[in-house]
Amino acid sequence: MGVDIDAVFKEIGEFGPYQKRIYFLLCLPILFVGAGNLAQVFIAAVPKYRCVVPRCDANLTHPSYDEPFLNFTTPVNAKNGYWDGCHRYQRRNTHPSCLPQDYDHNATEGCPEGKVFATDIYSSTIVSEYNLTCKAAWKADMSQSIYFSGLMVGSFIFGVVGDLSKLPHRIGRKITLMVAIICMTVSGTVAALVTGLSTFHACHFFNAMMTCGVFQTAFVLGMELVGPSMRVPCGIIIEYFYAVGEVFLSLVSWWMRDWRMIQLIISAPVSAFVFYWW
Repeated sequence: MGVDIDAVFKEIGEFGPYQKRIYFLLCLPILFVGAGNLAQVFIAAVPKYRCVVPRCDANLTHPSYDEPFLNFTTPVNAKNGYWDGCHRYQRRNTHPSCLPQDYDHNATEGCPEGKVFATDIYSSTIVSEYNLTCKAAWKADMSQSIYFSGLMVGSFIFGVVGDLSKLPHRIGRKITLMVAIICMTVSGTVAALVTGLSTFHACHFFNAMMTCGVFQTAFVLGMELVGPSMRVPCGIIIEYFYAVGEVFLSLVSWWMRDWRMIQLIISAPVSAFVFYWW
């Protein structure tokens, strides 16, 4: 004979001190899920950029974005009013000078020496570090698509894995949550440390899967923990933690301004949740 769980909850209490404590603990990882899902907005932000101008940029190691010589070396992008990031005026001669008469304003060329990125808002993003500009700009958009593809795959996988409780060696939601937390920490941290764009995309995809696993599993565990009258409020409250995580991300991005540090701060602290096992 089956047990009416809702009747049991009405008898023992639908949202007592123990349930509140465990539910609050389940909500905490959702802060970092919300931060991770929105992180692409900041780590893949596109700063202003322009071509390097060899004879005019005195410091080629750390050039500055805004320079007086741009008025006669770089055309203006009519769409946004910034300097054209993909073209510069061709030189008329090979003289080592940097004068207006050295440049032909009727002919442009690309940027073989690379780009100079503005650092007034971000000191570094994946766009500036991997030069995802001009003909390679599509790779920055692809990074976002890869992440949300990981969310889609993760929603299918963890929706099934969390319900595998009837096997001889059952998995269940607790083990699923722990695995997702550990993998979310590792993949997010590694993504902040890798040097190749392809490796970053792979870590980003895997991290998206794990954030989906953490959110789905924690959400269902929270709903199973409380009585019927509290399921709707609890289903809403956990979403507030997701939103607060997005606010936390914006503060971190405003403070750090470097995409690697942003990724590290929203990933490494998740490791603390492994103590939930006990």
